[in-house]
Amino acid sequence: MTTLRKNIVSNSSPQSRAWFVAFWQGTCRFVIKTFYSNFEVTGHEKIPDGVGIIFCANHANALVDPIVIQAATSKQIHPLARSGLFKMPLLKTMLKLLDAVPIYRAQDPGNKMAKNVDSFIKCYEKLGEGKTIMIFPEGVSHSDPTMRKVNTGAARIALGAKKLNGKSPVLVPVGLTFSHKGFFRGDLLVQFGEPVIIGDEENGDDRQSVQAITERVKLGIIKITLNPNSWEELQILTRVERFYAQRHGRDENLDLSEQFDALKYIIKAQRMLLEHEPERVKTLINHLRLYDKLCLCCGIKDYHLSIKYQPGVLLMYILRTLFKVLISLPASLWGKLNNFIPYQLTGKTFLFFAKTLDQYDTYKILAGMVLFPLFWVTQIAIVNYLLGSNWAMTYFFSLIISTVVELQMRGKYLRALEDFKTFFLFLRKSQIRDYLASKQNELETELDSLENIADELLAEQKQT
Repeated sequence: MTTLRKNIVSNSSPQSRAWFVAFWQGTCRFVIKTFYSNFEVTGHEKIPDGVGIIFCANHANALVDPIVIQAATSKQIHPLARSGLFKMPLLKTMLKLLDAVPIYRAQDPGNKMAKNVDSFIKCYEKLGEGKTIMIFPEGVSHSDPTMRKVNTGAARIALGAKKLNGKSPVLVPVGLTFSHKGFFRGDLLVQFGEPVIIGDEENGDDRQSVQAITERVKLGIIKITLNPNSWEELQILTRVERFYAQRHGRDENLDLSEQFDALKYIIKAQRMLLEHEPERVKTLINHLRLYDKLCLCCGIKDYHLSIKYQPGVLLMYILRTLFKVLISLPASLWGKLNNFIPYQLTGKTFLFFAKTLDQYDTYKILAGMVLFPLFWVTQIAIVNYLLGSNWAMTYFFSLIISTVVELQMRGKYLRALEDFKTFFLFLRKSQIRDYLASKQNELETELDSLENIADELLAEQKQT
């Protein structure tokens, strides 16, 4: 088997690899769109054509990150992978078919960093042919809220390619933003930033050139990532952004990129306000936490207070909800029933292997890619054995349809139930709604006041 695998890899030409690359790109898109509820990509127009490209991304989610970037672009990516991955039989075969480049790190066992010379030459050649490689300048995946130190590898590869080929590749920053790492059906935003162009005067023999390019890459990635001081700060400021969006009727209409821009502004404004109005910021956060506790005790959400409970509007809402339930609930329940065991096992398996938060999504996806097909094939085989091929085929299509419905409706039934409960609560005790609405208005007034101050401070900072 090992010999056969070696022959397949060694005899594979660029043409024979094409089928695998197409399969791999399709698989990446399917996996990412299945695992994440909202997958949004911006900045495609910033990726140049007809030139070698180095994608430089923040490394927030282990092996998921290269899959995400490949899912976000139609370009074939030649990943730079640490040498240890080439020792794993299945991964080695896949990396060879993807024409990946091994990188030898100082901290790896059996250090063979001298081999990096050959690896870098391969990178130069690929860039000279107008191909695309991918690198994570931080070096390792991590769960820190901010970027770690950016290494100079990307700049050195770019300058080496320029020297060898006589033309410069382009470095494109990539920002990966995950809303809930480790949770199924979270949100994922991929942003391609402004390309980093190498100047005619910059070369690999000049230390200052390497540092300057590295700094531009770092700033490019920072611009399209959030980088809060802590996860607690991000959680609080995300709550502020959601509160503000809901109060202004934009909760359901904002794209992920718009939410990102709003949150990026709030992080910047909060840092400025903490220097000039620290007590007011702390007071606002305390009031927001108290307001959230009151809403939690009453079992309501922000948006319930902005709903106009007019008879016509309410009737249409009830009819729409009943239609969704009657049409989709049976299929959704069938999908949940048939996928219950692999779903539960996936949740247990990843906890056994994942050591840190940045590994959660990786092991969940890997476990799901094994367990769900395994159980589906087993279930279909049992139906085929007991009822025959026609029923097995029917069962197979029912699995696909019901699973899609379950993914689309996940969480929506619970929200509909909450809406009905809140409606009857307000119907019986209107004073609760009035009290919470008054607290909401107080928060909005204070938030608007701080926003005006932040705008003035940021404007002054820009002028200086």
